[in-house]
Amino acid sequence: MPSPLLTRITHALHTFSHAAGFDVRRCTACGAPCTPEKSAPLMAREDNSPLCEACADSMRPRKGGYCTRCGLIFADESLPPAPCADCLKNPPVWDSLTFVTVYQNDLRHGMLRFKFHGALEQGAVLGELLAERCLENRKAIGTPDAVVPVPLHRGRLHERGYNQTLELARPVAAALGVPLMQHLLRRTAATPHQIGLSKEQRNRNLQGAFAADAAARGKSVLLVDDIMTTGATIQAAVQCLRTGGADAVHVAVVGRTPDMIAR
Repeated sequence: MPSPLLTRITHALHTFSHAAGFDVRRCTACGAPCTPEKSAPLMAREDNSPLCEACADSMRPRKGGYCTRCGLIFADESLPPAPCADCLKNPPVWDSLTFVTVYQNDLRHGMLRFKFHGALEQGAVLGELLAERCLENRKAIGTPDAVVPVPLHRGRLHERGYNQTLELARPVAAALGVPLMQHLLRRTAATPHQIGLSKEQRNRNLQGAFAADAAARGKSVLLVDDIMTTGATIQAAVQCLRTGGADAVHVAVVGRTPDMIAR
């Protein structure tokens, strides 16, 4: 039984922590106080990494108004998901695409914090969102033999300290019950940052940037990346895995940039 003195000290510390706000759970995305009863059901977890209702709403999975093959965002979200005209004429090299929602607002802010400012707790939330989306899209994905993150070049990995796509891929692999096999794809060339480049420029940058391991032959792979903009990085990685003998390559990303079109 604790001594009366220890009990008083414990009570005093608890009172101080509560008054100072140290024991308040905060939204991983925006930092606002986020009590269990105010947490979104999706993220009401036990690991102190919740999303507040506002952020969870802004990161909610997009249910319609997008191309099922390339993820192109249509202006009207009420439209049922369907292939866009370009994909009907020229289907992408991957077998299916799964993404959470449009890359904007709170999702964009959270991804930038995770990717460039070491906010790994934000990455854990984004990874779980992607994992849940992959489970929803299990019919298209099937049961792949491996989950593979898009790799970073060793120089970029040393600079950042972690591969953000690997952190996203971990909960996806766990949710699907599939092995995480990052060795199946390697980054063999350092490429400049792709931000602000056209699709043609990105394609040139990525020539010869990846190499597939021989173990990829005959496998169905789920390739995980953070954001899809032009699709150049994903296309280069998928083509490399295909050339390496992969039977099927499915793609999962957290965000799709909002290239809205009228329809």
